[in-house]
Amino acid sequence: MRKTDAVKRLAEFFRDLPLSKKKKAAAGTVFFFLFFAVILCYSFFDFPYLRLKAAGIQEGMIADFDLILDGDVSFVDKEATAARWAEKKEKIPSYYLMDTSRNRSIQKRFDEFKTKLEEARDRGLSFETFYEETEKAGFHFDSDWLRNLYGRSESGALTETAGRILDYLLFSGIVKLNDSDAGKTVVVLKRDRKNALLREEVPASSLLTKESCRAAVSGELRNRSLDAESVALISGLLDEFIDENVFFSPRATAQALAKAEAEMKPVRFSFSKGEPILRKGYPVTAAQINALDYLRQISVRVEFADIAGILVYLILLFVLAKFLLDKPFLKENLQLNQMVLFYSLTLFLAVFYICWDEFVPLPEQWFAGLFLPMGLAAFTAASLTSSAAAVYLTLMASAGLVLFFRADGPTVILTVFSGIGAAVSLRKVEYREDLLKAGGRLAAVQAVVALSVALLYDYPPLMTVACAATAAFNAFLSAVLTLGLLPLFERGLNFATPFRLMELTDRNLPIFKKMSALAPGTYAHTMAVASYAEAAAREIGADALLARCGAFYHDIGKIDQPEFFAENQTGFNKHDEIRPNLSIVVIKSHVVNGVNKAKALRLPQKVIDIIEQHHGNSVITYFYVQALRQGKSVPTEEDFSYKTPLPQSKEAGIVMIADVVEAATRSLPSPVSVVQVEKFIDKIISDKINNNQFIESRLTFSDVNTVKAVLLRMVCSGLHTRPEYPEKSDAGKEKRKEDESD
Repeated sequence: MRKTDAVKRLAEFFRDLPLSKKKKAAAGTVFFFLFFAVILCYSFFDFPYLRLKAAGIQEGMIADFDLILDGDVSFVDKEATAARWAEKKEKIPSYYLMDTSRNRSIQKRFDEFKTKLEEARDRGLSFETFYEETEKAGFHFDSDWLRNLYGRSESGALTETAGRILDYLLFSGIVKLNDSDAGKTVVVLKRDRKNALLREEVPASSLLTKESCRAAVSGELRNRSLDAESVALISGLLDEFIDENVFFSPRATAQALAKAEAEMKPVRFSFSKGEPILRKGYPVTAAQINALDYLRQISVRVEFADIAGILVYLILLFVLAKFLLDKPFLKENLQLNQMVLFYSLTLFLAVFYICWDEFVPLPEQWFAGLFLPMGLAAFTAASLTSSAAAVYLTLMASAGLVLFFRADGPTVILTVFSGIGAAVSLRKVEYREDLLKAGGRLAAVQAVVALSVALLYDYPPLMTVACAATAAFNAFLSAVLTLGLLPLFERGLNFATPFRLMELTDRNLPIFKKMSALAPGTYAHTMAVASYAEAAAREIGADALLARCGAFYHDIGKIDQPEFFAENQTGFNKHDEIRPNLSIVVIKSHVVNGVNKAKALRLPQKVIDIIEQHHGNSVITYFYVQALRQGKSVPTEEDFSYKTPLPQSKEAGIVMIADVVEAATRSLPSPVSVVQVEKFIDKIISDKINNNQFIESRLTFSDVNTVKAVLLRMVCSGLHTRPEYPEKSDAGKEKRKEDESD
């Protein structure tokens, strides 16, 4: 077969799947990946740091549990290393770089002014002309100061002196200093006369700045024994040309910091295998907290083999769940809401165990199984699905604890007995107090199991009693919590619990008041069918409440057109006015209308199924015979049959039998013998069996015979005769006649 053909057939297979199976497949896929993600997180991540935080332990506090390493660990103490670096960083000087191009620019401007001054004097220019030329050249001197300089005969000597001082200042370096570097040591990089790089590490306070140059110039001039006017002229000339030529170098500073950081050795701590990071009863140090932080960062241990193993085991568990929750094992297929509940409870147990095991430090000899709410999960599953599903849930949860979470022996033992004990103790529940009674029975079971586990593992006497008491309290609390959570599940996921079924069969509900008013015959028929179905279901061990509730609602589709149904007719049959093929449309529609009304009322799916299945694909014999008698065309049985599914449960099959028996026995003449009734009922049920109406309902021949016997007893009790009650006046007349005759 070609690859394209295989893909095409696979696509057709998924396309042809019923919508219910597609929804279940989608829900199963979602839960599979949720389980996979949860197990991966637990398997590949350690949470010592989170555990420390959850326990409320901080530096200086006393640890209340031991944390032992399973391998050698060496790590860098980031906080200590950061503190060491911060201290060393403060000692690393900032770097300043001399801008040689800036030197050349300043010297070029100075030489330009010097040349103009010399040329003007040589040419004998007036001061006014010289002043205009300096202004055009961009030199802006005070006119009085410039006039004094221009008028001095030794102006050339003064400019020479100023030039030498400027050259000295520029070579020494005039620094633009950062405020943050004041008072620190800095490094100045500059080149000497031979263009060789010089590195000077000096205090920032010893550097020349633009502000400190004036004092430096004054000191230099005092050493030259110049008169005051000459000093003023040279100082004024230098003020025009002095400017910064040494600037902060971010690049050189960053390189120095990087080199120092690379050369600095980090602060390291080492722990050997078996050495405790935390010791119970000892103070917690900063190094220990840093060690936990490091372990959290390196705690991912993802390995392909582990992932593959988890995937394979999880697939096997889901395949096992698929078979266990299928018809051959569970006797009925789980509905979508039941399947979602089953996987949600399993996921809840997994997440609860992880959180409890990781974040709740237990004292020595206490184990997580004492607190695992297995009873809560099993009670919920048994109440909303079945006891068998609760047992399977227990088996799946226990297998997961062993395979994925490596739970200890006491936890697994208590989990198994807790789940199975809850399932067995809640096999039959009709009233809410039954759940509390089951909680009491489970408390006794868990106390005995916890006691045996404690004795098996040599617990001290006081600890043994404490474990038994805790397990018993866990069981009873599980029952109480289940009782509180059931209404949420009943409404939220639309479950048919016994408690909700009891509420739905209250005759004061608006739907039944409406039926009683608009279709009184259908109402009477419904109540009778409900009594028959409940008694028969109870006799064969089926769900009597479900059968009763299904019977209550099985004919609510007749409310819209009650006059078309025999039980509501009083001498006039509307079908006499229309052809059989039209009558059959009205009769069939009551099933569809009933399903629609049930969905509008948000009835549980199991009840809706009974409404939809209570006729199966039976032939509507009355109108089929009518069509045959008319003889205009030869009708087929298929045209006069219901197009609804066959009964899929015992309860639906029982309602089908009770419905047809109750309706048919009303046509029996009176008086009638028990033998006649028995033969009549036997013929009705035999016709259903011969037409394969019960092949999918799980009703056995023994069940059918039992149902037949129950219905015979109840029908006959309703067909008994009473003696005629005489009138008082008649009795008086008879007495007088007797007296006269005497």
